[in-house]
This record gives sequence, structure tokens and C-alpha cells, in this order.
Amino acid sequence: MTNANIRLYPHDRLIKLLFHWWVPRWVRPNHLTVVRFLLTPLVLWLVWESKWLATLFLFLPTAFTDVLDGSLARLRKQITIWGTVADPIADKFLIGSIAVLFVARVVGIWWAGAVLCMELLIIAGAGYRRYRGK
Repeated sequence: MTNANIRLYPHDRLIKLLFHWWVPRWVRPNHLTVVRFLLTPLVLWLVWESKWLATLFLFLPTAFTDVLDGSLARLRKQITIWGTVADPIADKFLIGSIAVLFVARVVGIWWAGAVLCMELLIIAGAGYRRYRGK
């Protein structure tokens, strides 16, 4: 998808109605992706320390940046190549690392390693596919 052929999804209209108006024009969708990258280690630290209330209050807005950045990119016609690559990586970094942390703490480190390897293979496959142009 490029800025020339943007297709809005149903949730984009809801985001526009509820949240679009309070995000300043100078805030670009890529800024939100960078914020997600920066906040993820703090969320992980809070999970590791079992500070659940603080984790909840930081995880929810951090995860919401994923919804907001994609909708803003489509609504404002600010889709970038960097954003289309970095956004899914930021998603994997947030959700995948929390999942691996939980698996390591609850199930075992070997299972966490298996999950991490699987995630890395998925990322490598996507990168290879993008590189090959298919």
C-alpha cells in the first residue's frame, strides 16, 4: 500500500472520530513507532519486576501506538517505506518479547528459546521475501 492507493479500514474511521483530532499534525506515524521501540524495554523491565499495575498503565498506551500509527498513516497519507518495515518489527519486539519473557518465567528457558527462534525465522523469512521482491 502506498499513499496513492490507500484503503481505509473500518477501525480507521473510529480512530479518526475518537483520537485523530487530539494528535498534533507535527506528530508523524513513524514517531509513534519509535516511541513503541523506546517504551518496550521499560515495559519488559516492569514485567520482569512483577510490577503489574505499572505494567498495565504503560503497556496499554504502548500497544495502542500500533493501532494509532497505522490509522494515522492512512488517514494523513503519510505511509513511508520505513514505517511499513519498522512497524511490524516494533510489534514483534513488543508482543514477542513479552511472550518470550512470560514463557521463560512460567514454562522454561528452553521453550522461550524455541519461541524466540521461531519468531526470528518468521522475521528472516519476511525479510527474504521482501528482498526477493515477491
